[in-house]
Amino acid sequence: MNRRHPGRFRVFWGVDPRAGQDGIDLFERCVTEYGFAGLKLYPLCGYSPSDRRLYPYFELCEQYGLPVLSHTGPGWGQLDFEYGMPLLLDEAARDFPRVNFILGHGGVTHVEEATYMCAHRPNVHLDISQFHSVLAADGWQAHLNRLFRLGISHKILFGTCWPSYRLSESLTGLVAAFAKGQPAVAGIKEADRRMIMGGNSLRLVSAGRGATKTTTTDRGGRA
Repeated sequence: MNRRHPGRFRVFWGVDPRAGQDGIDLFERCVTEYGFAGLKLYPLCGYSPSDRRLYPYFELCEQYGLPVLSHTGPGWGQLDFEYGMPLLLDEAARDFPRVNFILGHGGVTHVEEATYMCAHRPNVHLDISQFHSVLAADGWQAHLNRLFRLGISHKILFGTCWPSYRLSESLTGLVAAFAKGQPAVAGIKEADRRMIMGGNSLRLVSAGRGATKTTTTDRGGRA
């Protein structure tokens, strides 16, 4: 897909830290040969996003300038929601200050914890995917408007989770709800709206384009 439509897609590679060296080698090959643009974690499958077995992947992301997207919040009922807490990513964010970490659904679930990390960790960002399911008495538009007024708009990424979460919603309708003047972005500076709707995402995924491999720094045996 990347080769057929260059510049149209940014594909992230999903990993399982229990895959061993084979998984690490495959991820690097996907980056160098197929142009994958980042790493995707789904900790609810049974691991912390700061699991030491992930550190070799983070080192590759550091070398190639790639972001790491980690799911936060709940998922399917059979999975362990404990691993979806945003603060579990904090150790990795501290150990890899040159890697940009994205809290998936961070603007929707565990919002106070996610925004706290976003505000105090320079390399932590959050996305608002699945925003149309947020638990807010006054609705998702009002919730997001409050989020956008916290002063971290330069670190918020638009996303939808459509159509996997709610097939009854139109993707066009979800995007149109963020047009200038709509309730979700009412009173928000146009520059901030543009960053949220695409600028921030493009900045993060473009950082590694044309990156070259460098020597990995020693982390005191933590890898």
